[in-house]
Amino acid sequence: MNFTKGKLPGVWIVDLIVRGEERTSLTKVFDVNLFAAQGLNTIWRQHLTTYTADKGTIRGMHWQADPYPETKLIRCTRGKIFDVLVDVRDDSPTHGHWESYEL
Repeated sequence: MNFTKGKLPGVWIVDLIVRGEERTSLTKVFDVNLFAAQGLNTIWRQHLTTYTADKGTIRGMHWQADPYPETKLIRCTRGKIFDVLVDVRDDSPTHGHWESYEL
């Protein structure tokens, strides 16, 4: 896995390394030691999968605030998504800034 910091505080891009050949492959999608070495969350209380049938679908913005904040780990398993992150923290120096990634 390759870890790259995003522009916004707390945002990381985790590029997976696919090892394999024409008929098969193996990809590590999580490693507690590698995530911990970057200072990232290693405890995931939920693992969710969403499915969107129609190309071009826009999904809503989601965030959690105190007292129930959540760390998000977003992964596209098929096709591609355009993911947008917006800093809505009032006390953040990057409040209102955003960044986007095609996954």
